[in-house]
Amino acid sequence: IAFDIVFRVEKPRKILRALGVDLLMILSAGILLVVSLFLSSVMAAPQSFRGKIPMLIAPTLQWVLKYALPFILTFCMFFLIYKIVPHKKIHVRSALQAAFVTGLLWELAKHLFTWYVVHIGRYSSLYGSLNTLVLFVLWVYYSSAILVVGGEFAYFLEEDRQRSIV
Repeated sequence: IAFDIVFRVEKPRKILRALGVDLLMILSAGILLVVSLFLSSVMAAPQSFRGKIPMLIAPTLQWVLKYALPFILTFCMFFLIYKIVPHKKIHVRSALQAAFVTGLLWELAKHLFTWYVVHIGRYSSLYGSLNTLVLFVLWVYYSSAILVVGGEFAYFLEEDRQRSIV
């Protein structure tokens, strides 16, 4: 529904087709998201032990596994979302550009959020397990805001492309 509003779709998909697209996107984007988060988490964990665990992976490979590969997976996830989910024809170039910008924003937000949770957000002694729920809701809010802003970017790129053709 949010992408129908963002992309100004006048006639939504039929219910069975919409359900099929939703299931496809949950599966494909979900797998990409989980693998991206897993790689970032696995590579960030040894940093919290600083020198207590010897790193057996070369620094270049560490950088690739922590930043480059998760970005590529995130980029692919957003590209699929911006290309498939809207019930409107989106050109590949517009979807690629929007996915690139949104992927950068999301990866930046992910690393900033991780830094915040590790270094500043130490409320677990005060709030207990409620802290986890609050942090999860906050992350979902930031992620959805980035997703919708990226959708707006894709829409405006597509509108600009359509105007330049005519």
